[in-house]
Amino acid sequence: MTSKSFTITSPYKLPAIVTSGNVRRPYNVANPPSVLPAKVELNCLWDTGAVMSMLSNKIIAKLGLCPVSKCTTYHAHGSAEAFIYYVNLILPNGIEISKLKVIGGALPDTDMLIGMDVIALCDIAITHPDNGTMFSFRIANGDSINFSE
Repeated sequence: MTSKSFTITSPYKLPAIVTSGNVRRPYNVANPPSVLPAKVELNCLWDTGAVMSMLSNKIIAKLGLCPVSKCTTYHAHGSAEAFIYYVNLILPNGIEISKLKVIGGALPDTDMLIGMDVIALCDIAITHPDNGTMFSFRIANGDSINFSE
């Protein structure tokens, strides 16, 4: 069985949390097709300030995705219209999120922003042992992580 948690560590304090990941064209993981769509590897920036996850236009083109709708996005420079797509996101621990709704856009330094739509499905902790960085992830199980206990 695939682990429901993962941890990345760095001997340095990281300015951002970036992990690997994969995406593929959407399908229902409970009833997969006989031949799975090809995976595309990603660099994923975890962004608690993003309400929805965002996929770069480069990856959208590589997957040949078609938009399913449009929305208005709000960001540091104002607002813009953006297309919405569905993908299956595969996290570093192998967990696959089926038919995740993502916004398409220009992401010059990463392939995907993982927003609160994904982060809210899990528990994360960022700690700094020995002046480094440790990012731990698990699928939310109802237990709490409380540093004040």
